[in-house]
Amino acid sequence: MTSYAVVIEQASGDGYGVRCPDLPGCVAVADTEDAALAEMRQAIELHLAGLRGDGQPIPHPSTVAATVITIDAACPDARSDRLSRSASARWVSLTRMGSPTSQLPLAPRNYGDPWRGGPF
Repeated sequence: MTSYAVVIEQASGDGYGVRCPDLPGCVAVADTEDAALAEMRQAIELHLAGLRGDGQPIPHPSTVAATVITIDAACPDARSDRLSRSASARWVSLTRMGSPTSQLPLAPRNYGDPWRGGPF
């Protein structure tokens, strides 16, 4: 028996979407969380059957644990400055804390492209 981790997301309106990070493109949607999980179970089974039928390897689950992290979205100025410096070192923008863009990575500083012979 193999266990795949799934991510459940509530839609902006009604309904739920489910995806499996180990099986790109394998998704399910439904009106309730329970129904979405049931649909996802079928989607995973069909996805794996399709891979087998095409002679493709079955991906081994890579997720070993999952949890939900709760944070206080209101950051005091001192903490916000510290987070901004730390994020900048990791090429992440925190200009609008909690906004969807705060989770998008920025392009690294241009040190050249090591894959194309440039300096790194």
